[in-house]
Amino acid sequence: MEKTYEIPIWRKYTLSVEEAAMYFRIGENKLRSLINEDKNADYLLWNGNRVQIKRAKFEQYIDKLETVEVLKKRCPTNITIGNDAKCAANAE
Repeated sequence: MEKTYEIPIWRKYTLSVEEAAMYFRIGENKLRSLINEDKNADYLLWNGNRVQIKRAKFEQYIDKLETVEVLKKRCPTNITIGNDAKCAANAE
């Protein structure tokens, strides 16, 4: 019989996005947006394309914040594609 050990979430070094959302009471989408804003943040650990959030480092990061906001990218220039004006940063 194989023994399995469950580590309490508050003792884990890294958390998945789902675990971090539950632990920090921040929505998964907001966490993913924060990750996408700065993929080299010191509170992130990448294993291939899978991200883990370093719990203690993220705690330090959010302790310095008054609110958790995702920076909205402003559109510096508009371009026209056909009859539609779109933000150049969002054009595909």
